[in-house]
Amino acid sequence: MEFSFTTKKIYENLNDVIKDVDYLKSLVDKDLKENKPFIESIEKIKENILLNLKPLKDFVEYNKNKIEAIEFLINGFKIEYESIFNYKKYLDYITDENIKEKIKKLSDEETKHMAALSKIITNFGGIVPINITDNLDIKKGKINLKDIIDSFISAEEAGIEFYEKGLSSFNITELQWTIGNIKIEEENHLKVLKEIKNMIADKNIVIDTTVKGWIDPYMGKPGNRPWIEG
Repeated sequence: MEFSFTTKKIYENLNDVIKDVDYLKSLVDKDLKENKPFIESIEKIKENILLNLKPLKDFVEYNKNKIEAIEFLINGFKIEYESIFNYKKYLDYITDENIKEKIKKLSDEETKHMAALSKIITNFGGIVPINITDNLDIKKGKINLKDIIDSFISAEEAGIEFYEKGLSSFNITELQWTIGNIKIEEENHLKVLKEIKNMIADKNIVIDTTVKGWIDPYMGKPGNRPWIEG
């Protein structure tokens, strides 16, 4: 039987239906004689649901570890997806080619991570999410680059922690191999971001997201310098 991640959702939905049936029955139980046909009808519905629920329950229990693994991988997929857009949404406003290239490389590697997770989700019988809400909102105005880099660092640290949890939770070879390699690259991303932070540590670098390029806060209008010394 080919595993389908939707099986768990069907099982959960049927459980909810049974609860609704029981609640509905309780509302009409007070006058049994008058409501006997109705009660018999909903009892029949419940019996039919329970008949189909048993094999689903057995299937879900048997595949519990795989279901949890797929849920974990889907969450990882969403993390990578968000990371890609968090990197890309600021690239247009960075004119320092060295920093820009480093961040672009991180984004490209996150794309590869998302592809690797997509493949293993599919291999496990799961469904890759396609309707992810894009977190593309960008703060308008002047933003210190250090704050942006700090947000990238926090996201990478959270990602590393997430994959560490997966490595200790799932004893599945393919999953271990995939997320183990991703974790190693995320650790390298963290190293690169900290290097960028050190590069700009003594500089007051501000970008203006209302224009493309850097902004000189002292001039109050777009400048043509890639950075501004503090």
